[in-house]
Amino acid sequence: MPVMSNIRLIIADDSRLFREGLRQICEQAGYEVAEIGTGQNLMESACRIKPDVILMDAVQNNVRIISDLAGNLPKTKIILLTSSFQDEAVFEAIKAGAYGCLPRNICARELTERIYAAYSEEPWIFPDIADKMIKEFSRSSLRVDLTKNAERLTHEEMEVLGMIADGLGKKTAADRIRKSEEAVTEILNGVIRKLRANLDIFE
Repeated sequence: MPVMSNIRLIIADDSRLFREGLRQICEQAGYEVAEIGTGQNLMESACRIKPDVILMDAVQNNVRIISDLAGNLPKTKIILLTSSFQDEAVFEAIKAGAYGCLPRNICARELTERIYAAYSEEPWIFPDIADKMIKEFSRSSLRVDLTKNAERLTHEEMEVLGMIADGLGKKTAADRIRKSEEAVTEILNGVIRKLRANLDIFE
């Protein structure tokens, strides 16, 4: 991965120690970094700095902030950092406009690669949250929306989507379509990208 010194990054987290660690990692990768701590106005700072990427906590009270950031800074990619992909706040934040979600214990190399991917507008979503999103998309209240989007999904994507919606894991889905779990993850990511493109599905 090339060093991209022109990537502007804001790290927003309550923990000063955690922020400083992230800052060191990101500055070594060539990113221009600013920190925002508790009590500071993230929206004000973001509008002034106009960052390419924001790394921030995936907590419930950040959902409105994420929605406001996405509305005011549509080109800024918001990446959530979470301790648990089972946290409902994670999915709500994705719906509000976050670009992706990463575990707080992610390794340094993958973190900088994910930041670069977001900056480059390469769609991605961490595998651990893919299943949760697919299941949410497949709720009965969204069946009509899925039908409207059916022509945009391939037969294989619809097949895997159905299996995940029925509660089957990626391993079982992989066995049934005779592909690897990694291939199933890529299929799920493709479904998510297509469905997220239609914002009506979140209403």
